[in-house]
Amino acid sequence: MKNKLPFILMLQLLIFTGCNDDVSLGETTKEFKKRASSISTNTNITLSILSYNIFHLPSIASIYHYKEKYRAEAQKNFFNTREISENMDIIIVQEAFNRYVPIISNGLTSFINQSGLVGLYCGSWTMNRSDNYFDKMSSLSNCSNSPFVTNGGVKIYSKWPIEYDEQLIFKNSLRGTADYLSNKGASYVRINKNGKKFHIIGTHLQADEAKKDGSGIRKLQLDELQYWIAQKIKSGKIPSNEPIIFAGDFNIPHYDIEKIKEMTTILQSNEVKLQGDLHSYDESQNTILQSNGNKYPPQTLDYILVSKQGKQPLFIPTFSHTTFRAKNTNATEDLSDHHPIKQTFYFSY
Repeated sequence: MKNKLPFILMLQLLIFTGCNDDVSLGETTKEFKKRASSISTNTNITLSILSYNIFHLPSIASIYHYKEKYRAEAQKNFFNTREISENMDIIIVQEAFNRYVPIISNGLTSFINQSGLVGLYCGSWTMNRSDNYFDKMSSLSNCSNSPFVTNGGVKIYSKWPIEYDEQLIFKNSLRGTADYLSNKGASYVRINKNGKKFHIIGTHLQADEAKKDGSGIRKLQLDELQYWIAQKIKSGKIPSNEPIIFAGDFNIPHYDIEKIKEMTTILQSNEVKLQGDLHSYDESQNTILQSNGNKYPPQTLDYILVSKQGKQPLFIPTFSHTTFRAKNTNATEDLSDHHPIKQTFYFSY
């Protein structure tokens, strides 16, 4: 039988090109054809990931809030669109802090398997997993039960069974910032897609705030992530022949080449491959950023990275950004101050 995967790859390219003019595909058609024709006739499996900072800030904080319920409903609808529900396997969200997020979690039609919400509870649930409990909290965590500390805002949705999930709460955070009052960390899930195991880590690193530079804390948090996963590899809980993927809001701008290199070196991941003029955090292309008065240069802060410590994809694709704007009277507006990013990986078995 002839290998059908090159045809499937080209069909998927045409689908994504036609459905949204705002989608910036990483590779040209010529490059994509070359990749497709080079794939062997072995059994292949894809994994498509979307990462999205959904901008639902804590209700206890005296900070910017904007149409929370309206945006949650629209984000739920976005995840249920054919483009996302049929083409994505996993959705990783950040800033899922407040009481409107269950509108999304309870309204998804395809992504019915869900991890816990990072930092909501400082513990695990061993009897019957609920939507917001993890199977385990890493012993490396520094989780606070204080009523003045909010959850970490990271949650993973999957089409495929989640066999195991675990949370890590960072020990390092920057005193004097909002993140210091958050149980920020990471969600680890083991996904089973058609018998193949994938290890996914969703995270949200320290943000800069006012004149406080969070880059030193971000490095320490990256060290925490890598040590956490390295221990799982060392113990055999993550076999070296299974993929390991990090995704989320790393708060490291794409133009800071030194810090990007530091990130990929610490995580032992592939390089960042970004192409196109649309960035994940860009005031010129985002109505919410335009309305809140903040002035930032166009930048990408969100990444999807494959660890070199696990099974490698057939190639590392450039990742793309997409937009989805909800209609509001006679205009349209963005649903978050970030644009979602997505990436599809091809693995040969």
